[in-house]
Amino acid sequence: MPDTENGRVTIAILGEKLDNVIQLLESHISDEKDRYYDHEKRIRLLAENQTIIKERQNVLTGLQGLISVVLSSIAAFIGVRN
Repeated sequence: MPDTENGRVTIAILGEKLDNVIQLLESHISDEKDRYYDHEKRIRLLAENQTIIKERQNVLTGLQGLISVVLSSIAAFIGVRN
């Protein structure tokens, strides 16, 4: 850092350095926000997919129960006739 005659750094030089640090922080924050929004999108998509899978699983479980009741009824009917 350039010094003045009495060995002190000027306020203008410190201001310039501070502006550089602020610019670096702002770009870093911007990058992190983009990354955060990407993660949020992925999490939201996974949660929606999980909900869809659970709904389908419930439908298939009900269908399986219905098939089981029908087949049990047929087996009982055949067993009673013999």
